[in-house]
Amino acid sequence: MVDRRKYRLRLKRNSLIFKIALVVILLILIWTIFRYAAYFERDDEGKIQVSIQNETNIELVNDIYIDENKIVYLSEDDMKNYFDNEMYYEQINDNQRKYISISNNQVLEITENEYHSFINDTRYKIRGTLLKHNNLYYFPISELERVYNIDVEYLPDKKRVNIERLNEEKVVATINRDTDLKYKMTNLSKNVQQLKQGDKVTIIEKMNSSWVKIKSSDYAVGYIRSFRLVNEQTERERTNKEDYSNFDIKDASLIKITDKTYKKFDEIISNSDSRKVEIKKILKDALSEVAKLKGKDVGVKIDITKVNNNENYYKFLKELKAYLNDMRICLIVVNEPSMDGQILKNVSNIIM
Repeated sequence: MVDRRKYRLRLKRNSLIFKIALVVILLILIWTIFRYAAYFERDDEGKIQVSIQNETNIELVNDIYIDENKIVYLSEDDMKNYFDNEMYYEQINDNQRKYISISNNQVLEITENEYHSFINDTRYKIRGTLLKHNNLYYFPISELERVYNIDVEYLPDKKRVNIERLNEEKVVATINRDTDLKYKMTNLSKNVQQLKQGDKVTIIEKMNSSWVKIKSSDYAVGYIRSFRLVNEQTERERTNKEDYSNFDIKDASLIKITDKTYKKFDEIISNSDSRKVEIKKILKDALSEVAKLKGKDVGVKIDITKVNNNENYYKFLKELKAYLNDMRICLIVVNEPSMDGQILKNVSNIIM
Protein backbone atom coordinates (compact mmCIF):
# COMPACT_ATOMS: atom_id res chain seq x y z
CA MET A 1 0.00 0.00 0.00
CA VAL A 2 1.41 3.44 -1.04
CA ASP A 3 2.26 5.78 1.80
CA ARG A 4 -0.11 8.76 1.46
CA ARG A 5 2.44 11.21 2.90
CA LYS A 6 5.03 10.23 0.27
CA TYR A 7 2.39 10.53 -2.45
CA ARG A 8 1.42 14.03 -1.32
CA LEU A 9 5.09 15.05 -1.18
CA ARG A 10 5.61 13.72 -4.73
CA LEU A 11 2.61 15.73 -5.93
CA LYS A 12 3.92 18.89 -4.33
CA ARG A 13 7.33 18.38 -5.90
CA ASN A 14 5.77 17.70 -9.29
CA SER A 15 3.60 20.78 -8.91
CA LEU A 16 6.66 22.92 -8.10
CA ILE A 17 8.60 21.52 -11.05
CA PHE A 18 5.60 22.17 -13.30
CA LYS A 19 5.35 25.78 -12.13
CA ILE A 20 9.05 26.38 -12.63
CA ALA A 21 8.88 24.84 -16.12
CA LEU A 22 5.86 27.00 -16.94
CA VAL A 23 7.65 30.17 -15.79
CA VAL A 24 10.72 29.24 -17.86
CA ILE A 25 8.58 28.65 -20.94
CA LEU A 26 6.80 31.98 -20.45
CA LEU A 27 10.12 33.80 -20.05
CA ILE A 28 11.47 32.21 -23.23
CA LEU A 29 8.28 33.19 -25.06
CA ILE A 30 8.50 36.80 -23.84
CA TRP A 31 12.19 36.96 -24.75
CA THR A 32 11.44 35.62 -28.23
CA ILE A 33 8.66 38.16 -28.75
CA PHE A 34 10.89 41.06 -27.76
CA ARG A 35 13.77 39.70 -29.81
CA TYR A 36 11.80 39.48 -33.02
CA ALA A 37 9.51 42.48 -32.49
CA ALA A 38 12.08 44.66 -34.24
CA TYR A 39 11.73 42.52 -37.36
CA PHE A 40 8.15 43.62 -37.87
CA GLU A 41 7.18 46.88 -39.44
CA ARG A 42 5.56 49.41 -37.16
CA ASP A 43 2.97 51.18 -39.23
CA ASP A 44 2.66 54.94 -38.65
CA GLU A 45 -0.88 55.63 -39.72
CA GLY A 46 -1.12 58.81 -41.74
CA LYS A 47 2.61 59.56 -41.62
CA ILE A 48 4.30 60.31 -44.93
CA GLN A 49 7.54 58.44 -45.53
CA VAL A 50 10.30 60.61 -46.98
CA SER A 51 13.40 59.41 -48.83
CA ILE A 52 16.16 61.71 -50.03
CA GLN A 53 18.47 59.80 -52.35
CA ASN A 54 19.82 56.88 -50.31
CA GLU A 55 18.63 58.28 -46.99
CA THR A 56 15.37 56.42 -46.56
CA ASN A 57 12.42 56.88 -44.23
CA ILE A 58 14.20 59.86 -42.74
CA GLU A 59 13.09 61.67 -39.62
CA LEU A 60 12.64 65.33 -40.54
CA VAL A 61 13.03 68.08 -37.95
CA ASN A 62 9.51 69.25 -38.77
CA ASP A 63 6.59 67.51 -40.45
CA ILE A 64 6.50 67.62 -44.21
CA TYR A 65 3.63 69.70 -45.57
CA ILE A 66 1.67 68.99 -48.76
CA ASP A 67 -1.00 71.40 -49.95
CA GLU A 68 -4.24 70.76 -51.82
CA ASN A 69 -2.38 71.00 -55.14
CA LYS A 70 0.07 68.28 -54.03
CA ILE A 71 2.94 70.76 -53.76
CA VAL A 72 5.54 69.32 -51.39
CA TYR A 73 6.95 71.67 -48.74
CA LEU A 74 9.93 71.31 -46.39
CA SER A 75 10.56 73.48 -43.36
CA GLU A 76 13.46 75.93 -43.18
CA ASP A 77 15.32 73.63 -40.76
CA ASP A 78 15.01 70.66 -43.10
CA MET A 79 16.01 72.73 -46.12
CA LYS A 80 19.19 73.70 -44.28
CA ASN A 81 19.85 70.12 -43.23
CA TYR A 82 19.50 68.62 -46.71
CA PHE A 83 19.98 71.35 -49.33
CA ASP A 84 21.69 74.53 -48.18
CA ASN A 85 22.82 74.96 -44.59
CA GLU A 86 23.95 78.52 -45.34
CA MET A 87 20.73 79.94 -46.78
CA TYR A 88 19.91 83.37 -45.40
CA TYR A 89 17.12 85.92 -45.63
CA GLU A 90 16.47 89.66 -45.69
CA GLN A 91 13.45 91.57 -44.47
CA ILE A 92 11.84 93.54 -47.29
CA ASN A 93 8.49 95.32 -47.77
CA ASP A 94 5.86 94.71 -45.07
CA ASN A 95 8.41 92.64 -43.12
CA GLN A 96 8.29 89.89 -45.72
CA ARG A 97 11.22 87.54 -45.88
CA LYS A 98 13.28 87.06 -49.00
CA TYR A 99 15.53 84.01 -48.81
CA ILE A 100 18.76 83.55 -50.74
CA SER A 101 19.90 79.99 -51.36
CA ILE A 102 22.80 78.81 -53.51
CA SER A 103 23.25 75.35 -55.00
CA ASN A 104 24.91 74.03 -58.16
CA ASN A 105 25.94 77.55 -59.23
CA GLN A 106 22.32 78.64 -59.01
CA VAL A 107 21.34 81.63 -56.89
CA LEU A 108 17.75 81.30 -55.73
CA GLU A 109 15.73 84.27 -54.51
CA ILE A 110 12.33 83.37 -53.13
CA THR A 111 10.04 85.80 -51.32
CA GLU A 112 7.27 85.10 -48.90
CA ASN A 113 3.80 84.83 -50.51
CA GLU A 114 5.06 85.51 -54.05
CA TYR A 115 4.32 82.93 -56.75
CA HIS A 116 7.58 83.39 -58.59
CA SER A 117 11.26 82.99 -57.84
CA PHE A 118 14.48 84.24 -59.38
CA ILE A 119 17.29 81.88 -60.37
CA ASN A 120 20.45 83.73 -61.42
CA ASP A 121 18.21 86.74 -62.01
CA THR A 122 15.83 84.87 -64.34
CA ARG A 123 12.21 84.97 -63.21
CA TYR A 124 10.34 81.67 -62.92
CA LYS A 125 6.69 81.18 -62.11
CA ILE A 126 6.04 78.71 -59.29
CA ARG A 127 2.78 77.10 -58.16
CA GLY A 128 3.79 77.06 -54.51
CA THR A 129 5.29 79.88 -52.49
CA LEU A 130 7.42 80.49 -49.44
CA LEU A 131 4.86 80.47 -46.64
CA LYS A 132 4.31 80.27 -42.92
CA HIS A 133 2.78 77.02 -41.67
CA ASN A 134 2.44 76.26 -37.96
CA ASN A 135 4.60 79.34 -37.29
CA LEU A 136 7.45 77.91 -39.36
CA TYR A 137 8.70 78.93 -42.78
CA TYR A 138 8.14 76.29 -45.45
CA PHE A 139 9.66 76.04 -48.93
CA PRO A 140 7.90 74.50 -51.97
CA ILE A 141 10.70 72.04 -52.65
CA SER A 142 8.82 70.35 -55.51
CA GLU A 143 8.84 73.74 -57.31
CA LEU A 144 12.56 74.26 -56.78
CA GLU A 145 13.91 71.24 -58.65
CA ARG A 146 15.89 73.43 -61.08
CA VAL A 147 17.89 75.06 -58.30
CA TYR A 148 18.86 71.96 -56.37
CA ASN A 149 19.08 69.64 -59.40
CA ILE A 150 16.60 67.20 -57.92
CA ASP A 151 13.48 65.30 -58.89
CA VAL A 152 10.61 65.30 -56.38
CA GLU A 153 7.74 62.82 -56.59
CA TYR A 154 4.81 62.42 -54.21
CA LEU A 155 2.66 59.27 -54.24
CA PRO A 156 -0.47 60.17 -52.23
CA ASP A 157 -1.92 56.66 -52.27
CA LYS A 158 1.33 55.24 -50.88
CA LYS A 159 2.03 58.22 -48.59
CA ARG A 160 5.58 58.46 -49.89
CA VAL A 161 7.77 61.33 -51.04
CA ASN A 162 10.96 60.59 -52.93
CA ILE A 163 13.60 63.24 -53.64
CA GLU A 164 16.27 62.19 -56.12
CA ARG A 165 19.56 64.08 -56.38
CA LEU A 166 20.30 64.09 -60.10
CA ASN A 167 24.02 64.69 -59.68
CA GLU A 168 24.44 61.58 -57.48
CA GLU A 169 25.18 58.06 -58.69
CA LYS A 170 22.24 55.70 -59.18
CA VAL A 171 22.72 51.92 -59.39
CA VAL A 172 19.81 49.74 -60.50
CA ALA A 173 19.12 46.02 -60.91
CA THR A 174 16.30 43.71 -61.97
CA ILE A 175 14.35 41.21 -59.88
CA ASN A 176 14.86 37.69 -61.32
CA ARG A 177 11.69 36.14 -59.84
CA ASP A 178 8.73 37.08 -57.65
CA THR A 179 9.95 37.77 -54.14
CA ASP A 180 9.02 39.59 -50.94
CA LEU A 181 10.58 42.88 -49.90
CA LYS A 182 11.43 42.49 -46.21
CA TYR A 183 11.34 45.12 -43.45
CA LYS A 184 14.50 43.68 -41.87
CA MET A 185 17.29 41.34 -42.98
CA THR A 186 15.60 38.08 -42.04
CA ASN A 187 13.00 35.80 -43.53
CA LEU A 188 11.04 36.16 -40.27
CA SER A 189 10.53 39.87 -40.93
CA LYS A 190 7.25 41.30 -42.10
CA ASN A 191 6.81 41.82 -45.85
CA VAL A 192 6.83 45.42 -47.01
CA GLN A 193 5.43 44.46 -50.39
CA GLN A 194 5.83 41.87 -53.11
CA LEU A 195 8.21 42.46 -55.99
CA LYS A 196 7.51 40.93 -59.38
CA GLN A 197 9.93 39.31 -61.79
CA GLY A 198 11.30 41.97 -64.11
CA ASP A 199 10.79 44.86 -61.66
CA LYS A 200 13.62 47.39 -61.73
CA VAL A 201 14.85 48.51 -58.30
CA THR A 202 17.44 50.97 -57.00
CA ILE A 203 20.28 49.54 -54.95
CA ILE A 204 20.78 51.60 -51.82
CA GLU A 205 23.40 49.52 -50.03
CA LYS A 206 24.86 46.03 -50.13
CA MET A 207 24.58 45.07 -46.48
CA ASN A 208 26.55 41.79 -46.68
CA SER A 209 26.99 38.83 -49.03
CA SER A 210 23.37 37.77 -48.52
CA TRP A 211 21.23 40.91 -48.21
CA VAL A 212 20.80 44.12 -50.21
CA LYS A 213 18.88 47.23 -49.20
CA ILE A 214 16.81 48.45 -52.15
CA LYS A 215 14.15 50.96 -53.16
CA SER A 216 11.31 49.83 -55.41
CA SER A 217 9.89 51.80 -58.34
CA ASP A 218 7.16 53.16 -56.06
CA TYR A 219 9.72 54.03 -53.35
CA ALA A 220 9.08 51.22 -50.88
CA VAL A 221 12.30 50.51 -48.99
CA GLY A 222 13.44 47.17 -47.60
CA TYR A 223 15.76 44.21 -47.95
CA ILE A 224 15.95 41.27 -50.35
CA ARG A 225 18.32 38.39 -50.89
CA SER A 226 21.22 39.36 -53.15
CA PHE A 227 20.69 36.36 -55.46
CA ARG A 228 17.28 37.81 -56.42
CA LEU A 229 19.03 40.64 -58.32
CA VAL A 230 20.39 40.46 -61.87
CA ASN A 231 21.60 42.95 -64.51
CA GLU A 232 23.11 45.36 -62.00
CA GLN A 233 24.22 48.56 -63.74
CA THR A 234 24.99 52.21 -63.11
CA GLU A 235 22.07 54.16 -64.52
CA ARG A 236 23.51 57.54 -63.61
CA GLU A 237 27.07 58.61 -62.86
CA ARG A 238 27.99 61.02 -60.11
CA THR A 239 28.63 64.51 -61.47
CA ASN A 240 31.89 65.94 -60.21
CA LYS A 241 32.07 69.49 -58.93
CA GLU A 242 33.95 72.01 -61.03
CA ASP A 243 37.67 71.90 -60.38
CA TYR A 244 39.87 74.97 -60.80
CA SER A 245 43.03 73.38 -59.36
CA ASN A 246 44.65 73.52 -62.81
CA PHE A 247 43.73 77.15 -63.36
CA ASP A 248 46.90 79.01 -64.44
CA ILE A 249 46.71 82.42 -62.78
CA LYS A 250 49.90 83.65 -64.44
CA ASP A 251 48.67 82.90 -67.94
CA ALA A 252 44.97 83.71 -67.41
CA SER A 253 43.23 86.97 -68.17
CA LEU A 254 42.18 88.47 -64.81
CA ILE A 255 39.65 91.17 -64.10
CA LYS A 256 41.03 92.78 -60.94
CA ILE A 257 38.80 94.38 -58.31
CA THR A 258 40.48 96.32 -55.50
CA ASP A 259 39.65 99.00 -52.92
CA LYS A 260 40.10 101.59 -55.65
CA THR A 261 37.31 100.03 -57.74
CA TYR A 262 34.54 101.22 -55.37
CA LYS A 263 33.87 104.37 -53.42
CA LYS A 264 31.16 102.87 -51.19
CA PHE A 265 31.79 99.14 -51.19
CA ASP A 266 29.99 98.45 -47.90
CA GLU A 267 26.89 100.14 -49.25
CA ILE A 268 27.04 98.06 -52.43
CA ILE A 269 27.17 94.75 -50.54
CA SER A 270 24.59 95.73 -47.90
CA ASN A 271 21.65 93.91 -49.53
CA SER A 272 20.99 91.28 -52.19
CA ASP A 273 19.56 93.71 -54.77
CA SER A 274 22.58 96.02 -54.81
CA ARG A 275 24.96 93.04 -54.71
CA LYS A 276 23.20 91.58 -57.74
CA VAL A 277 23.55 94.83 -59.70
CA GLU A 278 27.30 94.86 -59.11
CA ILE A 279 27.68 91.15 -59.81
CA LYS A 280 25.98 91.58 -63.18
CA LYS A 281 28.48 94.32 -64.08
CA ILE A 282 31.41 92.07 -63.14
CA LEU A 283 29.92 89.13 -65.04
CA LYS A 284 29.41 91.30 -68.14
CA ASP A 285 33.08 92.31 -68.13
CA ALA A 286 34.20 88.72 -67.57
CA LEU A 287 32.05 87.37 -70.40
CA SER A 288 33.41 90.05 -72.66
CA GLU A 289 36.92 88.75 -71.91
CA VAL A 290 35.81 85.18 -72.57
CA ALA A 291 34.44 86.17 -75.98
CA LYS A 292 37.56 88.17 -76.82
CA LEU A 293 40.07 85.54 -75.68
CA LYS A 294 38.54 82.31 -76.92
CA GLY A 295 40.08 79.26 -75.28
CA LYS A 296 42.03 81.22 -72.68
CA ASP A 297 41.30 81.01 -68.95
CA VAL A 298 39.45 84.00 -67.54
CA GLY A 299 39.11 84.84 -63.87
CA VAL A 300 37.99 87.57 -61.51
CA LYS A 301 40.46 88.50 -58.78
CA ILE A 302 39.05 90.22 -55.66
CA ASP A 303 41.53 92.07 -53.47
CA ILE A 304 39.43 94.11 -51.04
CA THR A 305 40.92 95.15 -47.69
CA LYS A 306 38.47 97.78 -46.44
CA VAL A 307 35.30 96.02 -45.35
CA ASN A 308 33.20 96.97 -42.35
CA ASN A 309 30.75 94.07 -42.55
CA ASN A 310 32.46 90.75 -43.20
CA GLU A 311 29.18 88.81 -43.33
CA ASN A 312 27.92 90.88 -46.25
CA TYR A 313 31.30 90.48 -47.95
CA TYR A 314 31.09 86.68 -47.67
CA LYS A 315 27.57 86.76 -49.12
CA PHE A 316 28.80 88.92 -52.00
CA LEU A 317 31.60 86.47 -52.79
CA LYS A 318 29.35 83.44 -52.50
CA GLU A 319 26.77 84.92 -54.89
CA LEU A 320 29.45 86.17 -57.28
CA LYS A 321 31.10 82.74 -57.34
CA ALA A 322 27.83 81.06 -58.36
CA TYR A 323 27.23 83.47 -61.24
CA LEU A 324 30.85 83.20 -62.45
CA ASN A 325 31.11 79.41 -62.13
CA ASP A 326 27.84 79.01 -64.03
CA MET A 327 29.75 80.59 -66.93
CA ARG A 328 32.94 78.61 -66.12
CA ILE A 329 34.81 81.67 -64.90
CA CYS A 330 37.16 81.34 -61.92
CA LEU A 331 36.90 83.45 -58.75
CA ILE A 332 40.19 84.27 -57.01
CA VAL A 333 40.13 85.99 -53.61
CA VAL A 334 43.06 87.52 -51.74
CA ASN A 335 42.96 86.67 -48.04
CA GLU A 336 43.26 89.46 -45.49
CA PRO A 337 44.12 89.21 -41.76
CA SER A 338 40.68 90.53 -40.81
CA MET A 339 38.92 87.80 -42.82
CA ASP A 340 38.08 84.21 -41.93
CA GLY A 341 40.33 82.14 -44.19
CA GLN A 342 38.14 79.03 -44.00
CA ILE A 343 35.04 80.95 -45.07
CA LEU A 344 36.95 82.61 -47.90
CA LYS A 345 38.09 79.20 -49.04
CA ASN A 346 34.48 78.03 -49.23
CA VAL A 347 33.23 81.08 -51.15
CA SER A 348 36.01 81.22 -53.75
CA ASN A 349 37.67 78.88 -56.24
CA ILE A 350 41.20 79.95 -55.40
CA ILE A 351 42.39 81.79 -52.29
CA MET A 352 45.67 83.71 -52.24
